[in-house]
Amino acid sequence: MKIKQTAIPIMFFLLAIFFHSHLANSETVKKDGHIGSVEERRIIVSLKEQQAKLEERNILLDQRELELKSLQDEVDNKLNELKALRVEVKNLLSQKDTEEEQRVRDLSKMYEKMDSVKAATILSDLEDNLVTGILSGMKKKSAAKILNNMDKEKAAHLSVAFSTLKPK
Repeated sequence: MKIKQTAIPIMFFLLAIFFHSHLANSETVKKDGHIGSVEERRIIVSLKEQQAKLEERNILLDQRELELKSLQDEVDNKLNELKALRVEVKNLLSQKDTEEEQRVRDLSKMYEKMDSVKAATILSDLEDNLVTGILSGMKKKSAAKILNNMDKEKAAHLSVAFSTLKPK
């Protein structure tokens, strides 16, 4: 785009030099500097009009370029803000996961200390994911006692869910 902007004024400059040298050598130029031929006047006026249009267009292009630069800076700032927010959300999610894991470990310790019949009764009413997390945090012997005191179907279902736990 910069090449086109500079090439056009150069072309007009060369044309102006050509016509100026042509007019200087021409017999139609009078001694007082006026151009004698109507056609030559028309060409010079046309060149001046085109040069004025080009200068106006260059000004508009420069303004648009500044606007685009401003918009690009604004977009870059927004992207940086989004990246910072993304990192913050990731950190918060990680913190939340850590806190949830700690709570499940704490629940495991509490249920492990409870009577296995009472623990089985309570755990039977909880969501399977939570129960498997709690059972996985217990000693095997305590978890076995609690599963032994649960309904057989619920214990079997939890055993299957427990066997497919993904390590964290």
